[in-house]
Amino acid sequence: MRFSQAEQQTQRLVSPIDFAMGASGNTEAELDVLHISIAAVHGMSYLATWNCKHINSAILKKKLREEILTADYTEVDITTPDELGR
Repeated sequence: MRFSQAEQQTQRLVSPIDFAMGASGNTEAELDVLHISIAAVHGMSYLATWNCKHINSAILKKKLREEILTADYTEVDITTPDELGR
């Protein structure tokens, strides 16, 4: 199977984000990792989520920001829909 360039980039970003979040082996958290990776690879400015445990926590957002910037992607501003609407 041949992957598109975006899919390959997403897969390269999944491992460091997975490590930062400690998501390995947790299916729900691994889906969160994929969600964040896709947003970063596709240059999304914002990622709106109610998931404040795995995605939108202050500690994790700092780690995620570092991993995304280290991989040379633009930072994704992770926020709740309420915060985005202000």
